[in-house]
Amino acid sequence: MLCKTTSPTSAMIAPAIKDSQRDFRTVLPNTTPELARDINIKIGTDYKNSPVRVEYEAKVTALNDQLEQILVKNNGVITEADAKALYEARRSLGIEFKDQTPTPLRDFIYERNITKYDGDPLGPTWEWMMDNYDGDYLEITEAAARPAGDVNLELAKFDTWLANQDVEYLLQSELDILRGN
Repeated sequence: MLCKTTSPTSAMIAPAIKDSQRDFRTVLPNTTPELARDINIKIGTDYKNSPVRVEYEAKVTALNDQLEQILVKNNGVITEADAKALYEARRSLGIEFKDQTPTPLRDFIYERNITKYDGDPLGPTWEWMMDNYDGDYLEITEAAARPAGDVNLELAKFDTWLANQDVEYLLQSELDILRGN
């Protein structure tokens, strides 16, 4: 037996759309402070213990094994090629894990790095490392195999930075987080 169905009319659909819009607007924050606070809650403030950070630090620390192998192979000497290889391995890890970081936090880190590392959003360049460590290849490789100190302190100004972003950026960030970006 076939049932006769009727197509919904615009009079039937309009109240449902209106109700869904009202629900949508009451569920999502819609002011800059509310959006910034909501994003900050979703990302959290214990960056050091986030799963992405824990995995990143483990892989950075594992570079010590490569450093030890180099030291054994070269009777305690680190060459420029060795130092560059370990530096590049660390930089690659930084890129890989920044790509896994929520978009607004990643943008903050990029801005912080640009200021801290003479214009490079990814972190210290080879030239910066050479200048900062006076060309000491051992110090450069040790730094490459050592995670940053207090990440929570380094990123403590994220909430203030986020609160100063425009509403369009915050809305896009909210969407990115909901999509897993």
